[in-house]
Amino acid sequence: QFGGKGVRIEGVSAGGPAEMAGMKKGDVIVEIAGKAIPDVNGYMSALATQKSGVALEIKILRDSKEMQLKVTPK
Repeated sequence: QFGGKGVRIEGVSAGGPAEMAGMKKGDVIVEIAGKAIPDVNGYMSALATQKSGVALEIKILRDSKEMQLKVTPK
Protein backbone atom coordinates (compact mmCIF):
# COMPACT_ATOMS: atom_id res chain seq x y z
CA GLN A 1 0.00 0.00 0.00
CA PHE A 2 1.17 3.51 -0.85
CA GLY A 3 1.67 5.57 2.31
CA GLY A 4 2.43 9.05 0.95
CA LYS A 5 0.30 11.94 -0.23
CA GLY A 6 -1.44 11.44 -3.55
CA VAL A 7 -2.64 8.39 -5.47
CA ARG A 8 -0.23 5.87 -6.99
CA ILE A 9 -1.13 4.63 -10.46
CA GLU A 10 -1.26 0.83 -10.55
CA GLY A 11 -1.58 0.70 -14.33
CA VAL A 12 -2.85 2.56 -17.39
CA SER A 13 -5.10 1.33 -20.17
CA ALA A 14 -3.42 0.99 -23.55
CA GLY A 15 -4.59 3.85 -25.74
CA GLY A 16 -6.52 5.45 -22.87
CA PRO A 17 -6.36 9.10 -21.81
CA ALA A 18 -3.75 8.49 -19.09
CA GLU A 19 -1.39 6.64 -21.43
CA MET A 20 -1.90 9.26 -24.16
CA ALA A 21 -0.87 11.95 -21.64
CA GLY A 22 2.30 10.03 -20.75
CA MET A 23 1.29 8.57 -17.40
CA LYS A 24 2.96 5.33 -16.34
CA LYS A 25 2.47 2.65 -13.72
CA GLY A 26 4.02 3.85 -10.46
CA ASP A 27 3.38 7.57 -11.07
CA VAL A 28 1.80 9.37 -8.10
CA ILE A 29 -0.95 11.92 -8.82
CA VAL A 30 -0.59 14.82 -6.37
CA GLU A 31 -2.73 17.48 -8.05
CA ILE A 32 -5.60 17.62 -10.57
CA ALA A 33 -6.67 20.95 -12.10
CA GLY A 34 -4.99 22.89 -9.30
CA LYS A 35 -6.57 20.81 -6.51
CA ALA A 36 -4.28 18.87 -4.16
CA ILE A 37 -4.96 15.13 -4.12
CA PRO A 38 -4.21 13.83 -0.60
CA ASP A 39 -5.74 10.38 -1.11
CA VAL A 40 -8.10 8.28 -3.24
CA ASN A 41 -11.15 10.16 -1.90
CA GLY A 42 -9.66 13.46 -3.06
CA TYR A 43 -8.88 11.86 -6.42
CA MET A 44 -12.45 10.66 -6.90
CA SER A 45 -13.85 14.04 -5.80
CA ALA A 46 -11.59 15.95 -8.24
CA LEU A 47 -12.49 13.64 -11.15
CA ALA A 48 -16.21 13.97 -10.44
CA THR A 49 -16.04 17.70 -11.22
CA GLN A 50 -14.24 17.29 -14.57
CA LYS A 51 -15.93 17.30 -17.96
CA SER A 52 -15.39 14.68 -20.64
CA GLY A 53 -13.33 15.96 -23.55
CA VAL A 54 -11.90 18.94 -21.61
CA ALA A 55 -8.15 18.79 -21.01
CA LEU A 56 -6.92 19.20 -17.44
CA GLU A 57 -3.50 19.66 -15.89
CA ILE A 58 -2.30 16.86 -13.65
CA LYS A 59 0.78 17.10 -11.44
CA ILE A 60 2.52 13.80 -10.79
CA LEU A 61 5.61 12.54 -9.03
CA ARG A 62 7.80 10.12 -10.98
CA ASP A 63 11.04 8.94 -9.38
CA SER A 64 10.71 11.79 -6.83
CA LYS A 65 10.50 14.41 -9.62
CA GLU A 66 7.43 16.61 -10.17
CA MET A 67 5.99 16.60 -13.68
CA GLN A 68 2.98 18.32 -15.29
CA LEU A 69 0.86 16.35 -17.73
CA LYS A 70 -2.25 17.31 -19.69
CA VAL A 71 -4.97 14.65 -19.71
CA THR A 72 -8.22 14.78 -21.70
CA PRO A 73 -10.84 12.50 -20.09
CA LYS A 74 -13.13 10.59 -22.46
